[in-house]
Amino acid sequence: MTDNKPLKIGASSFLNSAPLTYGFQHDPNVVIIDDKPSRLSARLRKGELDLALVPLIDVLFSDDLNTIQGLGVGADGPVRSVKLRCQVPLKRVESVRLDPASSTSNCLAQLLFIQRFKQQVCWLPAETAGGDAAVIIGDPALHNDPNCAEEFDLAEEWKQLTGLPFVFAVWAYRRDNPYANELYEKAMAAHAFGKKHLNDIVSEGAEKLKLPPALVHEYISGTLRYEQGPREREAMRKFKELLDLEHIKPATCTTS
Repeated sequence: MTDNKPLKIGASSFLNSAPLTYGFQHDPNVVIIDDKPSRLSARLRKGELDLALVPLIDVLFSDDLNTIQGLGVGADGPVRSVKLRCQVPLKRVESVRLDPASSTSNCLAQLLFIQRFKQQVCWLPAETAGGDAAVIIGDPALHNDPNCAEEFDLAEEWKQLTGLPFVFAVWAYRRDNPYANELYEKAMAAHAFGKKHLNDIVSEGAEKLKLPPALVHEYISGTLRYEQGPREREAMRKFKELLDLEHIKPATCTTS
């Protein structure tokens, strides 16, 4: 950036973001602002951030945000950290509690109930107690829930429905930002740094989350896809197409 101010980067502290953000964490000219993915788009629009890792849904329904092409957080099959956890068998589920952290996962769950599960349910905000099932994303979803009757990986269900990978989050910046090229270069460099320091990310993540290092390594180096190409772009187009078909919009996928 040419104004000599620190670059303000917004991203959640979820493990799935680490390979994209680790380089920024070790850049003295960057300030990392940790927040729920569902809140980062608003902060980006307000000018509090220069670049943010935001839920895909916020970009699909936006005309004021651009994305860093070729990078994001996705999976081609099971993602392991975006779940529908049911307290009763799926066919008996009548109410589902949304997750406060990501509107993309909430919208995906709503779409899957219509097109994949063929069920009508009541959608509950995160603050609501109870519910027959809940959308759970991020680090909490990596831990087992002994009280769960059935569990569904939403990225796996999406692939069963469409045959495509799924993209959950993308780097975004305001369309009027004059430093788009610099942001692209910095995002790419940060990801390259993350790939070079994968073992450090695994070690730190395993210690923080109290998970086996082998599980963490497989999650961030095998399960998740950070580099995106034609199939991911097709998947994003398909997601928007189906959301429009079923009249699902971001306003129906948030909890606050």
